[in-house]
Parts: sequence; C-alpha cells; structure tokens
Amino acid sequence: MLQNRLIITEKSKRKAIYENSKNKWIIDFEDKIKSWSDFYDIVQKEMDFWNYNEKFRKDDYTYSDIVGDLIVFEKMKERKKEGMVFILDYTENFRKIKDCDEKNYNKSTIYRDLVYNLLVEWYRDNRIMFKEWNASIDIEIYILIDDELIKNKDINFDNELIIATESDRNDVRQQYKNYDKTKIRFFDYDEIKDLPNIFLDNKRGSEAERFIFFYQLEKIKADNSKQLKVEISNSMGIFHSLSIYLLVYIIDKILIEKFIEGKEIKMFMIFANELAEWISKVKSYLSLDIGYFMKI
Repeated sequence: MLQNRLIITEKSKRKAIYENSKNKWIIDFEDKIKSWSDFYDIVQKEMDFWNYNEKFRKDDYTYSDIVGDLIVFEKMKERKKEGMVFILDYTENFRKIKDCDEKNYNKSTIYRDLVYNLLVEWYRDNRIMFKEWNASIDIEIYILIDDELIKNKDINFDNELIIATESDRNDVRQQYKNYDKTKIRFFDYDEIKDLPNIFLDNKRGSEAERFIFFYQLEKIKADNSKQLKVEISNSMGIFHSLSIYLLVYIIDKILIEKFIEGKEIKMFMIFANELAEWISKVKSYLSLDIGYFMKI
C-alpha cells in the first residue's frame, strides 16, 4: 500500500481526520500559514528535538535537517505512533503567498518542504539512509478546502498526490483501473534537445525541460474526465532547484481546482528506487546525519 500522499479534501472533514488518526502524530497548521516563516515556526516547535534552529539559523536547510533527522522516527516510535498527519487550511491568506519569489521563500518552497522533505524522504530516502533502523514513516498531508467553494456540488472523493518508486509500478498499475489514464514524464534535456526549434522556441537546458513538462501538465488541467489517473515518471526532475514552482501548478491548478470543479484525480509521482549517485556517495560517507552525532 502506498501510504505517503498529499490529500485534497473539504474542511468539514477535519474532525473525521482526527478520529481516523488517533494512532498517529498530528501536526495541524490550521489557518495560521501566511508565509513560509509561519510554516517553519510551527514545524520547528513540533519537531526540532536537537535545537537545530538555535545552533544554525532559520532557513530551508535547517528545516530539512529538522524534519529529516533520525530522531523524528525515534520520537514517533517512542510515542507509540504509527505514522504522521499534517493538516493545512487552504485559506485566502495561504493562497496569497507568492508562488515563486527569487528573494524569499514562497509557496513553492512550502510545497517542496511538504512533498519532498516529508513524503518522499520518509518513504524512500531515509529508508535507504537509515537501513539499519528500517526507518520509514507513513505520512499523510491534508490540504483542506473551504466547504463554501464546493457548495451544492456532489463531491464524495479526495484528490491525491501519491508517492511511489519504480519498484511500486505493479501497485500503481493495480489501483484505479477504471479511471481514465494518462502517463507523463519529466524529460531530461538530453532526451529533448533534438526536437525541432519551432517546438522548443530556442529554449535550452532546464528552461526546455520545464517547458516540455509544463506543456504536459496543461493537457492534464484541460482534461474533462470525471475520474482521471496520472502517472508521472522521472519525478525527481520536478525538484530540481529551478523547477519546484511546477509543484504549485500541480497542487493549486490541477489537484485543487479540479476538486472544486467536482473532478476526481489521482496523481502518482514515481521516483527511482535509489538515491541519486552523488547523494548516495555523501550518505555513505557520513553514514548518519549530524543530529545523531550531537547526542554523543
């Protein structure tokens, strides 16, 4: 079962989420997120067991250290919890956060911090890094939509972004068999560099990669299927430093807008089974993250 996922649902389900998550560690942002700073402060208060914030500084690197430390897994086990649940209200203030801001952390940073640093890392990366501890965490992230936005609509589903690896292909194939299906991928530049210039419009490198992927996303957004299943291969490309704003399009423009329109969509982000080569070398060299050594 592919447990790690981001779920779009209505705000009135908050009580049910709590009732169904009694055996899980719940972090509820409620309606308090007006900036990345607000987001960081809540996570830091709940999860910064090694005082990374005091030792370093408030930035996204420190956030990554906080949520990715082995102690998070140990604390979950210590509390006898079977997973984690994060809940965020999709308020007007949250919607107003800039999608992409070159000078400040923004909505794309929040989404990356949720999807990659929590869902992906605790499904794949940390399971590899901390193999001796069998350290993985089942995580669900709920984004709650105001019920007024779906008033008088018959919505009895959730829209979901589901994390998988190549070894999960069969599980992905078996789910939602009766839905309309489409497959897309994030193409590396080497795969598209020979396309005619009339199509790429003289774009090169990462710009061309983003252009081709965005073109595929636009087709999904325009799809009028009532029930749609999407498989995204080579998903790590989305988290390239210049491409994370595409997450805002996937979550805001596809998952959320289709939910409000009454259209169901299940999107599978499929990653390689192993970490990137350079990450693997760093991890094998360090063996454990810095937090472990702080307690020695």
